[in-house]
Amino acid sequence: MNDQRFQIEHRIVAEGGLAKTNIYELNHSLNEVPFNAIKYRSPIVMLKEKLKNLAECASTCSGEQD
Repeated sequence: MNDQRFQIEHRIVAEGGLAKTNIYELNHSLNEVPFNAIKYRSPIVMLKEKLKNLAECASTCSGEQD
């Protein structure tokens, strides 16, 4: 969490303060930062992998119920 805090603080300062920071752009950029807890993958990559796996499971599981 300290790394994420550092990222947030740095980006807000770089933008000129909280009032000048676009929160949506900040969120987008933070979702691209790799994290140790998820084996140095970014949260957006993890989300895409999870959604892909879910879609594959849904198509496989729906065929078994017929």
